[in-house]
Amino acid sequence: MMTIGISTTAAVPRASASSEATTAVEHEVLENIKFRVFERQRAGEPLVRVRSHDMIDECTSPAMRLLLFGEEHGHPLCHRLQKDLYEAWLRRTFDDEGDGGGRPSTASVAISLEMLSTERQAAADEYVQLAREEEGAEGAKRQQQYHREAEALFAGEWANWEDYAPLVRAARRYKQPIVAANAPRRLTSIVARGGEPALEAHLLEMSSSSSSSSSSSSSSSSSSDDAAAAAAGASSVGRRARGDLVDRSLLAPLPLRRPSAAIEAKVGPIFDRSCGPPPTSAAAATAKEPVSGGGGDRKERMLLAQTLWDATMAHRIARQLAGAAAPGSTNGSTQHEEERKVMHCCGRMHAEHYLGIGDHLDHYLRMFQKPNEERLAGFTADDRSKARLVVCLSSDESLDVPDAALATDPHLAHIADFVVVCAEAPDPAGVKK
Repeated sequence: MMTIGISTTAAVPRASASSEATTAVEHEVLENIKFRVFERQRAGEPLVRVRSHDMIDECTSPAMRLLLFGEEHGHPLCHRLQKDLYEAWLRRTFDDEGDGGGRPSTASVAISLEMLSTERQAAADEYVQLAREEEGAEGAKRQQQYHREAEALFAGEWANWEDYAPLVRAARRYKQPIVAANAPRRLTSIVARGGEPALEAHLLEMSSSSSSSSSSSSSSSSSSDDAAAAAAGASSVGRRARGDLVDRSLLAPLPLRRPSAAIEAKVGPIFDRSCGPPPTSAAAATAKEPVSGGGGDRKERMLLAQTLWDATMAHRIARQLAGAAAPGSTNGSTQHEEERKVMHCCGRMHAEHYLGIGDHLDHYLRMFQKPNEERLAGFTADDRSKARLVVCLSSDESLDVPDAALATDPHLAHIADFVVVCAEAPDPAGVKK
């Protein structure tokens, strides 16, 4: 488990009047946004200012197997850096650029997204299978088709889906896996409302319904079965998106693993503010749904819902790194484990301080480990041999803070391997989180 010191917030210090007057701060600029990149080279030592191309070179080096990118949803700089990182990793792996001879043709560099729920995995596989030659074929009609296909893939799951279209298009161009990593919102909502018992009751009901359907259909003729199978095979991205998997297969294994004490300390105050006081007896009597407990009980359920998100993403990342096909996916692999790589994009609260996803990742890597295979784990804050964590923090107040002040700020010391401190973006209205 990745457990290191944290702070409740990731506040960036303000510049003092004296520092503004005496220190000129140099910024990089992308998408008309000023930013700086700092690297945590060793635990306990100050951050070091580096250039963005240094970060890209480091994160896409041949030894890397996992890159977690904690974004601020809807921030243009985050999406530009994600695109640059993923495309650089693809080029470096498959186009023999930068690593003295390239990597085996059997390597894979998957893109994994919080923005796609596990219900979309079959649609993601089909999207990749629709790969066609894009270079030199950038006419308006073809571009409209690409746009419609990417929009169908996200199918309303994420409002600013166009920010992630360059990632899935790059994966398709190189015929690389797309991992639909997040727990379906309808299932996390069940946990947030009623806790794990409510989720188990729902899954039991779904299982019973599935058994009844299987029993009634067993009397069908084999020719009918063949016709149904043929129809299923011919289904479009939209039809496959409806999903035919039992809900349990869409989640990390149950029962849920408990959230770590560190993540409770980190997100607990946020949930405290949103939970409010315990309900009155009158409110409980008139509620349309059962009211279980007060603010503290609701906070516990919200922590479990957060854990279900984090654990499911960690489970899907570990599955991809281990080469095991997800339910509903045809992307199982016989590659050597060192050839499988994953870049995962998520909101920074799911990754910063090596918590959230990091609380569960090593557990699932051990679960998927094959006999006689080299240990897959080692993704910890102190082991930087195979993985990197990048986190973006936006604050206009940070723009004039000298490099030395940011490099020694305790709030930034243990957030990530690379910390991108940037100007705030315009309000990303409509971004689904």
